[in-house]
Amino acid sequence: MTIADILDAETMASLQSDLAAIRWIDGSGTAGRTAQAVKRNRQADLTSRIGLAIRDRLDTAIRTHPVILAAA
Repeated sequence: MTIADILDAETMASLQSDLAAIRWIDGSGTAGRTAQAVKRNRQADLTSRIGLAIRDRLDTAIRTHPVILAAA
């Protein structure tokens, strides 16, 4: 199922700006033992102040979307 319009244009622009400033870390740090040998990616550090803010904003947008509320 595709859910449209979870983020409005203003929120999307703000999040894009925040993502440009976030620290990116080696993705192998979150991989399991077997995957660490082959995982080669960078991922946003969601433990930083800005990362926590991004995660919280996205979580709230998803949890409060009318389609999600209707399915709950």
